[in-house]
Order: sequence, then C-alpha cells, then structure tokens
Amino acid sequence: MKVDEKRDFLRKNYLGEWLKTRQMVEDKISNNICVCGKLATGFHERCCRKFHKKVDAETIKLMEHLLLNPKGVSNE
Repeated sequence: MKVDEKRDFLRKNYLGEWLKTRQMVEDKISNNICVCGKLATGFHERCCRKFHKKVDAETIKLMEHLLLNPKGVSNE
C-alpha cells in the first residue's frame, strides 16, 4: 500500500484513533522550527505540506498494526 492509501484506509476505518494519534504526533513534532526549516508559527504548521507529510508518516507508523489483514500479513 502507498502512504496515501494507508492514510485513507486508517481515516476511513479508524477515524477516532487516527485523530487522537495524529494530534499526539503533531504535538510531539511541533517545535520552534518546522521540519521544512522555517519558523513554526501556528499558521505555518497548518499550511506546511512537509509538516503534514511528516505527521501523517509518523501517525501511520504508530498505527501500522491496524493495517494487517486477518491472516496477519501486511498489506504492503
């Protein structure tokens, strides 16, 4: 599965867990300097694609166990 497919699957099937985990990751990653290297204001983090890609990737990594099919084999 591609990152976009994983994100869409988790958002569709596990929305509550997705939102909670994503907020936790956002808080963890959020810093004075954004992952793109610019000053991380609240407005900047809401608009920065690199920041959102990083948050999505970390959230997917934490929720990877929910992407397993019933046989226990990864959908990758």
